[in-house]
Amino acid sequence: MQAPPATPSMARNKRDAIYRILAQMKQDGINISDLEACRSHGASSTTSDMEDACSAQSDSSPSLLASPVSLDDSPLPRGQSLPKRSRKRTRATMDSDDETGSVQSTSVQLKARRSLAHDFASHSPSDEVLGSQDEGKDDENDSEGPSTARVPLSTAAEDVQASLASSISIDMDEVELVDTFMRLIFPSDDLAASAKRSRYRFDVRQAIQYQVRKLQSARTGGRWRRDIDPSPNGDMPEIIAGGVTQNGKTLIKVLAIVVGHLLGVSSIIVSTTRSGTSSLSNKIERYLLRDLHPKLQPTIKHICELDARKHGPEPMCNFLRKHGCLFINDTARLKLYNASHTIQSARSCAHLGEDFPCQLILDEADSYYRNSSDPIQLEKALADLHQQVKPVLRWSVSATLIPVFLHLKDKKFGLDSDSIIYTQPDHTYVGVRDFKPLQIDGKNQFLMPKDLKPANLYSNHLTDEVIRQAVDKPCSLTLVITNPRVDAANNVFELARRIQNSYPRVAALIVVGRGRFYMPPPQPRLPEDSIAPPPAYVIRRMDVSALIEAIDGHVGLETPLVVLGYSQMIRGDTFRSNRRVPTHIICALGRAMSIEKMVQAMGRASYQDSKLEDNGFQHVTVLTYPQDFDSAQAYPQWLAEMQQKLQEGTGISEATSRLATYSDRANVIFRQNKPIGQRNDNLRLETSFEDPEPGCERPGRKFLDRLHAEDPVLQTLRAIAIENRETSETFKQELVDYNYKGTGMTAKEFADAYNERIGEGSRHVTVQAITCKLGKLVDNGVLERSKGRRVQPTRYWIASKELLQPSTAYRSSLGSSRLGMLS
Repeated sequence: MQAPPATPSMARNKRDAIYRILAQMKQDGINISDLEACRSHGASSTTSDMEDACSAQSDSSPSLLASPVSLDDSPLPRGQSLPKRSRKRTRATMDSDDETGSVQSTSVQLKARRSLAHDFASHSPSDEVLGSQDEGKDDENDSEGPSTARVPLSTAAEDVQASLASSISIDMDEVELVDTFMRLIFPSDDLAASAKRSRYRFDVRQAIQYQVRKLQSARTGGRWRRDIDPSPNGDMPEIIAGGVTQNGKTLIKVLAIVVGHLLGVSSIIVSTTRSGTSSLSNKIERYLLRDLHPKLQPTIKHICELDARKHGPEPMCNFLRKHGCLFINDTARLKLYNASHTIQSARSCAHLGEDFPCQLILDEADSYYRNSSDPIQLEKALADLHQQVKPVLRWSVSATLIPVFLHLKDKKFGLDSDSIIYTQPDHTYVGVRDFKPLQIDGKNQFLMPKDLKPANLYSNHLTDEVIRQAVDKPCSLTLVITNPRVDAANNVFELARRIQNSYPRVAALIVVGRGRFYMPPPQPRLPEDSIAPPPAYVIRRMDVSALIEAIDGHVGLETPLVVLGYSQMIRGDTFRSNRRVPTHIICALGRAMSIEKMVQAMGRASYQDSKLEDNGFQHVTVLTYPQDFDSAQAYPQWLAEMQQKLQEGTGISEATSRLATYSDRANVIFRQNKPIGQRNDNLRLETSFEDPEPGCERPGRKFLDRLHAEDPVLQTLRAIAIENRETSETFKQELVDYNYKGTGMTAKEFADAYNERIGEGSRHVTVQAITCKLGKLVDNGVLERSKGRRVQPTRYWIASKELLQPSTAYRSSLGSSRLGMLS
């Protein structure tokens, strides 16, 4: 009888088993240098199943660092021994290898590998032991809570799920349909039902109700509508889902996929970056395997596996017929176009009467909504996907939803206050509102613009102090998001080497677009039962959290770990392991980055199920710009206050207008020179904000006020700018229209006004010195400036948000007449 074809999961299990066995061989003192040479002698042609496993996206074991990986660098999990039969066969095989040439021994080695894998798989309790370890790791990767042993569904629970699924129909009554889904997701005979409920940090019944209602509204006459308008003002049914970073939004997507699958609706998920999409698909697949009957689980595919240009329309047709889940990453516009073309081709070859409805799930949705008059290719491809596929429901999922609300605030159909789902953090959650700024001698410290530049490797005495405080304690994990250079001089690799030269016991992990590079400590502090870390190499197919777990196994928790990167550390990945969590973060994104990207980057240090106190830390220490620190802490507060307004009956349009007032703790735009949403989108958050109570200003604002108070030149220039704005006849209209052309003053006019104010007896200040001071006020968000040209020099004016929100430190200097004008 012919053996069944090997699946990628079987190949992964075989590879993992082989690597564990070879690691045990090293511990037993067996020479495996010939096996190292095996990889360079054409072994790939004979072991295609293993190569396929390496190319497939894998949920790698914590004991593996990468693929490719040095064969002697993968320790056997603790408490797990190698079967005697495997050890005996290994030694015999290696003895025969020593007697023959390296080329002739290749086939013998490969046979030994396969035989050892078979023996190991038949003797090791991988289903119980490794399954429990992976279960805990999966929870941690999505910040879902403490590690718990996997409790599989009982036969009775699976029978209940199968029975309920067969009775589900989109034409059922809404209440009956929601009740059926609740009994299916949380079967009464499921031993892990209570633990499963605790992982969902949102109202599951309400979320199902929203989705069922939206899907039923997309049907007419027993058929799915094909005339839905996906434009911002169209009638596309919408659901907006959000919450704080790293707080279980993946389960919202899992629930949407399951409900859509059982109602006959396929799901298309568009996510950011290739690694982010791969990580998301792995997590969703693990949740489905854990919580749903195998026969009810939707098929998960990437568009590359179903592209009609490579495989024809039939694979996509069968995929849509089974109501699966299709993943597309936004880094390649051709994949979006191919998805549109492939789905259209599949529909054209469908049977008579077949309908293939799809729901579109936008992960990190704030990065897709744009008003640009000159759209980029990605925007055109996404618009084409809407027009060709014609989804019946659109999900917008993100922790930074302000751009989504601003784009959809005027939507008249398909969106209401009952279309928003928020996750709620529990008492173990550590978020940006719990972060504390770096302190030196009891004073908060922040970065200033131009402090970090290529010439100093994007570091200074403050970044050095953060690293020093981190390496002084074991179990520390420092995230450094400052250096955007990869191949140019003074890049992130040189920064990592500089840190290791100063602190040779520090391990470094570099996260860039082409992979992850692990740099073990030059002088490692190894635990007694640890295997020495391998040399630096690139790691492509491993989640960052799993990689940190593997590094912990190599160098131990006693070794400080520093993770460095830039754009690849903004979204998607979780930077923690089961025992190590972020303790310090240095974040310095440029002005071209949006507020949302900055908040997402700061959120990489947030997590559920805090291990901080267990590891000897009281809070996460942050070093960033003062405006960014305040905005990052204000963002979740703004979303929480908006949710409260919606619950009180306020519409989305009104909650984002000038009539809506939010607290000072929710002021995300004060002195902020980063844009909201995408670059050139020109989004404006027009909501009003309360003044802070005296003495209760936020840390970043206090720092800037103190900085300005110590510099009389900055104070005087700010006062001159305010007076200039107040004497302008079009002042109020310009505040409304955001039209600053031809307004403000040039640097020479500021210099003349300043010298006139200080009097003839004082030393006059040059235009160059005034320009430098004006630049500082621009960097701190106090002033705005135009783009200077030869015929039109740069002009500076007071930022409207600064004038409308005067701090208590300057309120007395403005005078009652000026304050009255602001009202």
